[in-house]
Amino acid sequence: MLEMLLAQLGNAVGFFNTSVEMITFQVTGMTCGHCDTAIRNAIHALDIAAEVKIDRYNGLVEVISSASRVEMQSAIEEMGCRIVEAVSTE
Repeated sequence: MLEMLLAQLGNAVGFFNTSVEMITFQVTGMTCGHCDTAIRNAIHALDIAAEVKIDRYNGLVEVISSASRVEMQSAIEEMGCRIVEAVSTE
């Protein structure tokens, strides 16, 4: 039981998932500070330890996370933005 709880906790905060990737999303539709907060919260709901940098004026969302690109893209799009391009950087 303890092992199961530790595994769930570790997965929730990304401790046991060592596959971390940096992805830059080019997005349209980010028009205000509320958009920034909504996107940041959506990414953190997937990975609480994610690093998120948002440049609203240039339409960029840079994320370092263990969450998958598909999950992050869906989270951003659910906030009302459209992904123009997503680029992984190593």
